[in-house]
Parts: sequence; structure tokens; C-alpha cells
Amino acid sequence: MSYEPTPTRIALWHLVIALLIMGAIAAVTIQMAWSASMEYCRPFATHMTDKTIKRIWVTFYHTCLNQDEDPTEPDDWASINEIIQQTGIGVVPAGPEPKPRPDPPLASELAPEVCGKPASGFAIASSEQTRWCKSNFRSFRSSDGTVVCKKTRRRVPCA
Repeated sequence: MSYEPTPTRIALWHLVIALLIMGAIAAVTIQMAWSASMEYCRPFATHMTDKTIKRIWVTFYHTCLNQDEDPTEPDDWASINEIIQQTGIGVVPAGPEPKPRPDPPLASELAPEVCGKPASGFAIASSEQTRWCKSNFRSFRSSDGTVVCKKTRRRVPCA
């Protein structure tokens, strides 16, 4: 019985060799995950724990002072958590309603012309302005909305 290399066997060996090479490359290039040092994390955790304990102590102290009578000590964690939640530790208060944004200015209000051409007259960053800039300037870059002027060879906003 003789071994004859067939195209299927050759392709299979090529696949095995390619997988072995890719595995070797992956093993060499994989980097270890790094973390902060224990010398830093231990004092950091201690400091943050001290701050948290002081904050909770102040919360319970103020809660006690605001009672009409001496409060009873909570018996379980659920009661303690309820006091903490009522006082708002970790709760971010809601701010005022955001002001509505004004409509963006028209391009012609900011720059009367772009590289010697009259400005588009469309709102900044609108689809109409982008279309106008693309059709009037081959150097238009949509990522930042700029064009290159032929005379100055400088990139300027397309208005």
C-alpha cells in the first residue's frame, strides 16, 4: 500500500500547517492583562472605605438629629439600607430641565464665502450643506466638514 498525495490531502495538510502557524502567532502576540499594583490598590481601598464609613456615619447622625424622639436602632440590613436610601446616599438629584438648543446658524451667517465661492446658505452640518460641499469641492472631507482652498492650500470649514 503506497501513499499518494491527492489534492484533497495536500489541501488538508496546508490547512493544518496554516492553523499551526496562526496558533503560534496568536500565542506570541497575546498580551497579559494588566492591572493596578497591590501597593496602590490597598491604600486606595482603605482610603475609599474610610470616606464611605464617614459619609454613612454623618448620614445616620443627621438622621438621628432630625428625629423628634430617640430613634430605635435598626435590627437588620434591610432597615439600615432603607435609612441610607431615604437620605439619598449615592442618589444624584435631578437638575433643571435642559434648555432647548437653538437652531444651528446658517453657513452664510458665519462665512460669506468659502474659498472664493459664495457660502451654501444651508444650516451647518445639515445634509443639504454636506451635499452642497461635496458637489462644489472635490477636497471635501465629511469627517470634519472641511475643504482645501486651491489658492491657499489650507483646509477651511465648508460653510
